[in-house]
Amino acid sequence: MILAQNGDEESYRTLLEELYPIIYRRCRQALPSDALAEDCTQEALLAIHRMRHTYRPIKPLEAWVRYIVKNKIVDVYRKLASNPSLGASEDYDNEPATAEQFDRALEEREILHQMLSAISESLRIPFIMIRVFGYSVSETSTKLGISESLVKVRAHRASKLLREKFRAAEFSPL
Repeated sequence: MILAQNGDEESYRTLLEELYPIIYRRCRQALPSDALAEDCTQEALLAIHRMRHTYRPIKPLEAWVRYIVKNKIVDVYRKLASNPSLGASEDYDNEPATAEQFDRALEEREILHQMLSAISESLRIPFIMIRVFGYSVSETSTKLGISESLVKVRAHRASKLLREKFRAAEFSPL
């Protein structure tokens, strides 16, 4: 990145080529379709291009890139929340659900509801605001009237508790 900042186009091209599969893999893990992951990857690469002047060599490049990618993934989820049809893709079956699939979905929904209800409200609310509704830590902090550090701690603890509950129930929501 340092060479790219100094105008070395070949180094910059190589950097972007090396970052592409890493960014795509992260986006694909976080997003429900290949099309959304590809779009998010392109947006992240554009953001890296536009923001390359903000990179400081004293900090790890991976952390800087990860931060940009995380923000782009959050942007995708915000767009999906405001317009769910954007998530429609050829990756999903257009076949109607069978009775067994429908029953399984209802069962999973009930299990998730029970697991979330079992977590204290002080942990559950920050977790839901960040992970479900896509609020930033700063926005959550402001809305709840608590420090950003406390928001992070509570969301992390809720996430950890849910993971433990999923493992104990041998249930995977994905």
